[in-house]
Amino acid sequence: MAMSQPTNRAVEVEDNARERVETNGDPNVPQSAQRQPSQDQSNFSDGSGPLFNMYVERAEKEDKDLADRWQKDADGILIFTGLFSAAVAALGAVSIQDLRPNPQNTTAFYVGQIYQLLADPNISRASILSTPAQPPPFSPPTYAIWVNSLWFLSLVIGLTCALLATLLQQWARRYITVTHLPRYSPHNRARIRAFFADGVERLHLPGAVETLPTLLHLSLFLFFFGLLIFLFNINHTAFRVVAWWIGLSGGLYGCITLMPIFCHDSPYYAPLSSTAWFLYNGILYGVVDFWYICYSLISSYRYFSPTTRYRILNLFRTYRNRTLWGIVETAQETARKSSTKIDEHILKWIFDSLDEDREMEQFCEGIPGFCSSRVVNEPKDVLTKLDVMALNSVFRGFLGRTCSSSLLSEREKERRIILCMKAVDVLDLPFPSFGVFVPTSNEEDMDKVFQFVQMGHSLRSRCCSSDDKTSFPAQSMVARIVASVPERDDRWKALVKAHLTISDDVLQDYLAHGDSVLLANLIYFIRQLFRFYYLNIGSASSPTATLLWK
Repeated sequence: MAMSQPTNRAVEVEDNARERVETNGDPNVPQSAQRQPSQDQSNFSDGSGPLFNMYVERAEKEDKDLADRWQKDADGILIFTGLFSAAVAALGAVSIQDLRPNPQNTTAFYVGQIYQLLADPNISRASILSTPAQPPPFSPPTYAIWVNSLWFLSLVIGLTCALLATLLQQWARRYITVTHLPRYSPHNRARIRAFFADGVERLHLPGAVETLPTLLHLSLFLFFFGLLIFLFNINHTAFRVVAWWIGLSGGLYGCITLMPIFCHDSPYYAPLSSTAWFLYNGILYGVVDFWYICYSLISSYRYFSPTTRYRILNLFRTYRNRTLWGIVETAQETARKSSTKIDEHILKWIFDSLDEDREMEQFCEGIPGFCSSRVVNEPKDVLTKLDVMALNSVFRGFLGRTCSSSLLSEREKERRIILCMKAVDVLDLPFPSFGVFVPTSNEEDMDKVFQFVQMGHSLRSRCCSSDDKTSFPAQSMVARIVASVPERDDRWKALVKAHLTISDDVLQDYLAHGDSVLLANLIYFIRQLFRFYYLNIGSASSPTATLLWK
């Protein structure tokens, strides 16, 4: 005791001295603060914090999704394994009786021997004692050995899968626990997560998780094989019925396994699909490479036509990339190459799912940007695949609900109408589609549509079109907007001057004489109406059409 006290005192003095050195001997720093690690605190305000925070946020979300998938896979395996193992164990308890001697057979043998002795009086007692009868040695049937071997191997594999699934749940929980540490600074959290994530990839944990369904399917196949052998030696009718169903299920399973190879967008997948993928593409890659090398050695490369060389190189790259990329990356690359067709499907799906005015507003707002996109091939051609009549109906309903709504302000109504106008203008819908601007048969709702000046300005590009079937409906609508707008502000005046092609002095003169603007607007509309009739409906040689035009 006397020696331990000086030793403890020396250790305490040494620790205090080390703390004073680490804090530069600052007496103003509290002792409790000196003992706390200051590195984490200082790094919270470090310049690298934003990047580490970005990594941590994205990595934690990815880890949670991954762990959730593992948990669900493990739950499914445990449920299936429990039911399957119970069925295998029940049948195994019956079949195992065929592997050991049956006491009833021994009893029957000795009873038979006694009966023979009693039935034959010529047999002497001495001969019976000299040659005692023994039952034949027991030998289990061959089918019983195979059945029990397959069934119990299936049971063991299934229980192994259950054990591994339980461990997988523990691994997932432990991974989340050791990598998500909110009390640590961002840089430490990022480093810890990256450290364990590297271990997950290096030790191939995702691949080990993928092997669990493979083992489970192997267990099921072994059970089916044993069942067929068992039924074949019991009853041929039952064997044929079960064999027919197992054959059908096996063929379907094979199709599911091979379908991702030939149909890259297939949702069907089996645990052996990846193996089949690598075998198929790897073999074809080796065959193309070997054939190309042999042909090059036999004949000169110049004997290849350009088309043949292109096909060979294309096949070489295709099978090489598929072998290296795998199923998922190859499917993603296929989706990127066929982007036009997929974009059409995306737009059609969005259009068919429009249920609310908010969604319709977003759709209209996104059309101009979509048409000017540089990542979409021929965006206008993609949009033209939509049903024009369906577009008319959707636009008509949207405008009708917008104009008749008592919950929207006038500014919001005008904004929605402008969005709709821009969408229709970008889509370049033909003449019948201008019916969308007559949303309902209600005259009051129709008047509300034509009381927005900005709508007229949006139609000006249509008015200048060289196609009369496009320009005349737009000019008619602008004429009605000019006559229906209640407030004659600067925007209305600018629309009138552009529509009637008049100067500012002429417009002021019209305004000084009451309804002269409306009269000029009516005269302009009538002239355009006659012109449209003359050029599109009437005949140029018709006297009536000529008179109307003049």
